[in-house]
Amino acid sequence: MSKWEKIFSDQLQHRVEIVKAVLSENGINSVIVNNKNSAFNNFGFFELQVEIDNILKAKKIIDDDIRFE
Repeated sequence: MSKWEKIFSDQLQHRVEIVKAVLSENGINSVIVNNKNSAFNNFGFFELQVEIDNILKAKKIIDDDIRFE
């Protein structure tokens, strides 16, 4: 059984979806966890998690290839 670890989080779901897509293109599986509070839609984050074996590779891809400006 694989252990998953948070690699990225943002309040904007589309940013997390973009990171997920880039990681997928590089062969890294990831899952999005919605930690937004449904009663207070602006409170909380969307988290992207990867298997612990892929953490270093995923961090490098995020640092080198993804910019939100």
